[in-house]
Amino acid sequence: MEADVPTLPCVVCYERKPLDQFRRRSRSDDRRHHECRACANRYMREWRARQRRERLDDALVRLRRHRESPGQLEHLASVLIAAFHGAAGVAIEYVNAFEAAREAGDRKATARYLTGLLDCMFV
Repeated sequence: MEADVPTLPCVVCYERKPLDQFRRRSRSDDRRHHECRACANRYMREWRARQRRERLDDALVRLRRHRESPGQLEHLASVLIAAFHGAAGVAIEYVNAFEAAREAGDRKATARYLTGLLDCMFV
């Protein structure tokens, strides 16, 4: 890096980077965010994955609660399919969540995902 290029330290990775590696604050032309683009992007990817997992967990709870009412199950299935961009997206999220729970050693979550997958197969 050249000495005349202004830099900022990232509060996440602690590296000094040029200003163009930091997003601008929305209400100011000269102020920048404190985390670099790479760290902010990584955080948002992790946040979206957590949100997908939480949405899937909420759907599993509702699925268990409304197991006996076919109208509710059809509605829940349509909401899940819309939220995850198709039935294949729902299946991919179930598999990803199951694998993450299994790798973490969370037996309760693993069992919850397996029973939820079985419940979804009969909708």
